[in-house]
This record gives sequence, C-alpha cells and structure tokens, in this order.
Amino acid sequence: MGQCDICHTKEKTDPKKHHTFSLTKEQPELCLSCHEDMRAAINGFKIKHPAIEAGGCTACHDPHG
Repeated sequence: MGQCDICHTKEKTDPKKHHTFSLTKEQPELCLSCHEDMRAAINGFKIKHPAIEAGGCTACHDPHG
C-alpha cells in the first residue's frame, strides 16, 4: 500500500475526481515491467491473449486486488 507511483503519475486526468491518475506506461508494458515472467508465457500462447488485443491487462485483471 502507498506505492501508487510505481504505476501511476502524480497528475490527475480529471482534477475534480478522486483517483483519476494516468499510468506511467501503456499496458501491457507497464504490467510486464514487474511481471517479466509473464512475457514468455504470453508469447508462448498459440492464440493471442485477449487482454493484449482488448487494451490491457486490467481489462480482466484487477491490479489493486
């Protein structure tokens, strides 16, 4: 807890709302920067992993969970 800046910038995307911070990198590169072991697994799939096509890991995986 309290390590928000690993994934998020300090600038809010909407200053009127709480917790609307931009990501430091685009997905999946952001996720794979910590979960490097998953890169080989994803590249080894015979069918493209849906999250890569659908806009990122967080389409299915909760990064705060």
